[in-house]
Amino acid sequence: MQGIARVLASFVLPSVAFSITQTSGAAVTVVREEAYTQPDTRELVLHSQSLERDFVVLVSAPSGPFVEAGKKLPAIYALDGGFGIAGPIGQVMSWSGSMAPAYVVSLSYPPGDQHRNHDLLHRPVSTDGVNIGGGGEAFAKFVIRELRPFLESRFPLDPDNAILLGHSLGGLFTANVLANSPESFAGFVIASPSTGADPNITSAMQAVADRGRGRRVFIAAGQYESSIVGNADRMAKALSGGTSTFDVVNVVYADATHVSYWPDLVPAAFRHVLPAANKSPTKRVAVTLEKGQLDRIAGAYSIGDGRMLAITLRGSRVYATLAGTPETEILAESPQKFFSPVDGFDVTFTFEGSDTAPAQAVVVSLNGAKTRAVRASR
Repeated sequence: MQGIARVLASFVLPSVAFSITQTSGAAVTVVREEAYTQPDTRELVLHSQSLERDFVVLVSAPSGPFVEAGKKLPAIYALDGGFGIAGPIGQVMSWSGSMAPAYVVSLSYPPGDQHRNHDLLHRPVSTDGVNIGGGGEAFAKFVIRELRPFLESRFPLDPDNAILLGHSLGGLFTANVLANSPESFAGFVIASPSTGADPNITSAMQAVADRGRGRRVFIAAGQYESSIVGNADRMAKALSGGTSTFDVVNVVYADATHVSYWPDLVPAAFRHVLPAANKSPTKRVAVTLEKGQLDRIAGAYSIGDGRMLAITLRGSRVYATLAGTPETEILAESPQKFFSPVDGFDVTFTFEGSDTAPAQAVVVSLNGAKTRAVRASR
């Protein structure tokens, strides 16, 4: 189904390049920057002056008909590199309109770096006789005061609409950021928080429940994480009870372990913290046309960039094919207007001219983004 959707998008969507300004912040310097293997993604190795070490940052840009030129967009900051899937999923969701268009910033460490356990714990704990943690406050300052302003100076990111996403120790870190400074992010995704390493975090979150101001929080765990499920539930209740002004969702994923629910977590969490502004596609009803009404639309149509769109009849069925892509069936809503039945997209083909003469052009619309093609041949 996603492949069909991509074909439909190719009718109207050009490739979208990054919009980057060449400024830099004193607190962060670029060690290396280059295009990444994932489309519309930049890989940066950044050096933090305050922490005196490097970080790997992937910046995944959205594209598609819902991205408004010149408008600054939200950014989701995903710890642990977003497990490699937060960026791609965010791009597909932004493109399809299933969430508000947003950049995804996946933050991780260079190979061999051992600072994760130090950075993600605000308070030190002893594990097997080894003390870890204690660097959470400094790491939070880096993310909020150094990394974000630096990226906001280079990419069109809205400084008032940043989301923080963390899992496991990253989920605990995210919870601590919320408890210490709920105004620092517009939304929070807290997945499988390791609350055992910081048992006071739930009461700390309860203390700021009335400072949410409508901020959205998504809390999640896997069914088989028995202790974490209970802690996540208590955390959600603490943050949403009484005089709370947060918008909290708490989800337990069935038959899931600590990590296995991630492919389900990301789209659900993104939809909650950055809901799509567009309305659901119009419910369309197919009608049956006579052969002559179908014959008038058949033929080849030329798009302004040189691509050709073919409308082909096979019996009473109609297919649209853009050169170099598989065909997709379209259904008649009226003699002039056809649509694609692919769920989640409002794709229409409006043929110009009288319904008794060959159509001279067709306007293809994907969720409001339009492209016109002129008849080239029958």
